[in-house]
Amino acid sequence: MAAAEPAVPALPSGGGAGAPSGTVPVLFCFSVFARPAAVPHGAGYELLIQKFLSLYGDQIDMHRKFVVQLFAEEWGQYVDLPKGFAVSERCKVRLVPLQIQVGPAGGPRAEPQLPVPVRPRPRPRGAPQVPRGGGPCAPHPLGRAVPLSEASGMAQRRRLSEGDGQRLSSAEDGAWASRLLAARANAPTCVVLSRRHPLCVPGASPSLLRNRRALTTLGNLTPSSTVFFCCDMQERFRPAIKYFGDIISVGQRLLQGARILGIPVIVTEQYPKGLGSTVQEIDLTGVKLVLPKTKFSMVLPEVEAALAEIPGVRSVVLFGVETHVCIQQTALELVGRGIEVHIVADATSSRSMMDRMFALERLARTGIIVTTSEAVLLQLVADKDHPKFKEIQNLIKASAPESGLLSKV
Repeated sequence: MAAAEPAVPALPSGGGAGAPSGTVPVLFCFSVFARPAAVPHGAGYELLIQKFLSLYGDQIDMHRKFVVQLFAEEWGQYVDLPKGFAVSERCKVRLVPLQIQVGPAGGPRAEPQLPVPVRPRPRPRGAPQVPRGGGPCAPHPLGRAVPLSEASGMAQRRRLSEGDGQRLSSAEDGAWASRLLAARANAPTCVVLSRRHPLCVPGASPSLLRNRRALTTLGNLTPSSTVFFCCDMQERFRPAIKYFGDIISVGQRLLQGARILGIPVIVTEQYPKGLGSTVQEIDLTGVKLVLPKTKFSMVLPEVEAALAEIPGVRSVVLFGVETHVCIQQTALELVGRGIEVHIVADATSSRSMMDRMFALERLARTGIIVTTSEAVLLQLVADKDHPKFKEIQNLIKASAPESGLLSKV
């Protein structure tokens, strides 16, 4: 049983210079690095982990477990992140590998001990069957195998809770059980990476175990909670980008659909002084924002301010160029801010098909949804009886160009 956590002192308040409205500046520390970033007010543990992955994904060893700690002025050092923590003021957090054995008092601390083995109860009649996987390790969404040997027998070692004694025999299900048991034992919440569940959930309950799809990104789109991002579809890119004419055609179809359904559109132009403005074939009538930029990502203060003006935004449909640069960096930043991202494969390209292919593969492994223009538009209307269905149907009567983009996803 972990020792009681010390009270976390009040931290200096204030939005900080350059922090967008509704966000809080946080200093994210990992190893010898320290990088500031803004997170939404009220961001919790899972969003902090996503931000760490977006900032330090290349440096984080996915084979290890980690604990998130918060710097407490009262103690002059880091303490384990309090249960139910939500960011409300400027603060400093760090991600620490558990093998380093850093405890809340700065001294060594052992890994949480496994419970005493207890024969599990048989699965009650009518209870859902937990799928069985196989193998000593499961692939991680970012592309690395995560050793799960220490968790492989967890469900056989302890009855998970009253009436929840399903046998979980695979390594993957053992990892899920270990997250549940760690939370119940009040141990420091750890990041345990597996194929289906890249992040652990503090205080997981038996009902969450029974319905593990609760953590799965379902990718539902509704017009009231969606924004379209059109990235850098500019004249000077025309001779360099593969299938550029085709992605212009599909991009224009998406913008027409957005106008029909009343979905806000944000457009950026990369260094328009040198690369020109958005191509003439793209009709920008009624878009919410057209913004020049030099940063590769579209996530600029002006864009964040525009998003803050739109109530209930949960999803961004993203398309344009280049897939492995501006599209990829935009998608990762949006996910780090808790927004679900849908990348339209038939409206997204690069100069190199190899760069495009590997970018889409990496993005899909991080939970970003790679989809098509027709799938997006029909998902947004959802029903033949939708009042705008006929107009959307007319848009998609002619199929998207068979350019080879989808065969190279």
